[in-house]
Amino acid sequence: MEEFKPVVFRVGAQKFGVDINIVRGIEKEQDIVDVPNTAEYIKGIINLRGDVIPVYSLKKKFHMPDDKCDEPQYIIVMIKGS
Repeated sequence: MEEFKPVVFRVGAQKFGVDINIVRGIEKEQDIVDVPNTAEYIKGIINLRGDVIPVYSLKKKFHMPDDKCDEPQYIIVMIKGS
């Protein structure tokens, strides 16, 4: 069994973690293309080195205030079956 090694990140005042084995990268601000008729927590999609990646707002998903941060970053994860 592999040891769980988390990548810890902050959303608002709360800290969360995701297993480093599913993290494919951490990216700076990207141009996000809106996608109509999606859930409110889906910000859109980005083109990351030829792959189309959906962008989710965890603040909206968890119903947290949407305060703007100076330098947004995105954690790119790959989940089995996707």
